[in-house]
Amino acid sequence: MAVPEQWKAGIVHQATIRASRGLSATAVTLPTRQARANPARLCLAHGDVSPESPTITNCHSRAHGSRQTEPVWQFDWGACTEVWRSILNRAPLKTGSQNNDQLRAPLGFDSMRETERGNQLDMRSRVLFLSQCLPFPPHSGVTNRTYHVLQELQRAFDVTLVAFSRRDHQPDATSRARAAAVLARELSDVMNPVPIDSEYSLARKLRNHASSVVAREPYVFYEYGDVRFGQELQQAVESAMPDMIHLDSLDLYRWLPTLPVLPTACTHHSVESELLRLQADHSPNRLVRSYMKHQADLLEKVERTLCGQLDLNVMTSEVDAERLRALARGARTTVIPNGVDVDFFQPGSPQAVVQGRVAFLGPTYMFPNRDAVEFFLADAWPLIRRSCPESTFHLIGKNSVDEKARFESHPGVTCNGYVPDIRPHLAQTAVSIVPIRVGGGTRLKILDAWSMGKAIVSTSVGCEGLETVDGRNILIRDDPAEFAAAVVQLLRDRDLRDRLGKEARRTAEEHYAWRVVGRKLIGFYEHLIEAGAPNAPEDRAASSRN
Repeated sequence: MAVPEQWKAGIVHQATIRASRGLSATAVTLPTRQARANPARLCLAHGDVSPESPTITNCHSRAHGSRQTEPVWQFDWGACTEVWRSILNRAPLKTGSQNNDQLRAPLGFDSMRETERGNQLDMRSRVLFLSQCLPFPPHSGVTNRTYHVLQELQRAFDVTLVAFSRRDHQPDATSRARAAAVLARELSDVMNPVPIDSEYSLARKLRNHASSVVAREPYVFYEYGDVRFGQELQQAVESAMPDMIHLDSLDLYRWLPTLPVLPTACTHHSVESELLRLQADHSPNRLVRSYMKHQADLLEKVERTLCGQLDLNVMTSEVDAERLRALARGARTTVIPNGVDVDFFQPGSPQAVVQGRVAFLGPTYMFPNRDAVEFFLADAWPLIRRSCPESTFHLIGKNSVDEKARFESHPGVTCNGYVPDIRPHLAQTAVSIVPIRVGGGTRLKILDAWSMGKAIVSTSVGCEGLETVDGRNILIRDDPAEFAAAVVQLLRDRDLRDRLGKEARRTAEEHYAWRVVGRKLIGFYEHLIEAGAPNAPEDRAASSRN
């Protein structure tokens, strides 16, 4: 029973790193992916190694580029039969077996503790993570969630990230490289991020729309169809040998048929077809409205067909989970809400609060945020200013030049634009508002403000899916006049603000700390990996085409 050539590099790489992790006696050096691609070589920085060991032959040094690497040990695969079979089968090696002892010596296993199950390689499962964005810096709702989910998953698994790069997040090659380098320090591997061509080329965008209309596939099928992403994905599969696959958006569904048949989970930041329809309803242009609804129909067809084939659909709220189950019969869902870094977002000093300061957090290039600000300024802000003439409204987040001019034409309004750290601005806020009328998922803007102990007024849509109790940790108002009255009440009543803020902080700590959220997700993924039983490859291929 011979070792398949394509598995050798991964076996050496994965088994060695996982077995030696946490053992000071051994450090593994793999300078590049090309080093891993050699099926018979492994670079060891130190450890008790013996060229006389039957499992290792041909000890020599090898130059890599312009520098010399550590000694390279060439494995005799014929002598490693029991070792590689154990790795492939995920079974413990037999206690006291000759091959086990031989492998433990060169890999520095002398400090590994004996357990009841005998001498066993400490194998961590591997997750291949496909993302529609490179989540650093984590300054938007999606990037914030994705960044922290990656961090939490890495605590329990070895995560390989394959991501697109959005122009709004990394506008050039330098920023892409910087973001990838930061993530590479936190994850097991980060493949080369792929920029989305349609964000740099109007011609490409129009061609994608035309292809969508002709082929009756959603626009995202073509937006995320870059062949370079496929190449990075293939390389990641070969080098990481994943145990499960995570899609961070159904927008990436076109790549499912190219992936190995493994347990597969998909995060739905919202039910995209419904969100697109809600956006269409608010569009003043009838032609644009019609086309957006057409795209929503195409997305819904994908959701209906594919979501029932996935092993797990990860939703951010129970409301969205119910919506998806209504669309896709048999869809397996779990709710993993958005979270917040409760250590980073700490309540500030009461003295920092600027009296009369009202704030909205979020970039207005996103339609739900832009619609919320326009609704608030038109229907609620004049009523607030009438009752509290000294009140001011601060927008925290990126705005276009036209939006900034339009918003600041209203009295008492300041657009702060993008800020590298939102905490000082939230600390100065007396009342945080979330007048969202369109959207799904759960609002990170609420979680950040809750964590800092801020009183919030929100619409019911704005706080949908969160552990809210009106009058206890938030005020929920949908009517513009009632929304304005609630803001005025909080501006005038410091005791009420403090009571809401304290309960908000408690809610954030108990329900939405990322460590709490992460443990739940890790538990589901561990179960998926242990259970296996993914769908048949032909089912997946058909689902992604229909």
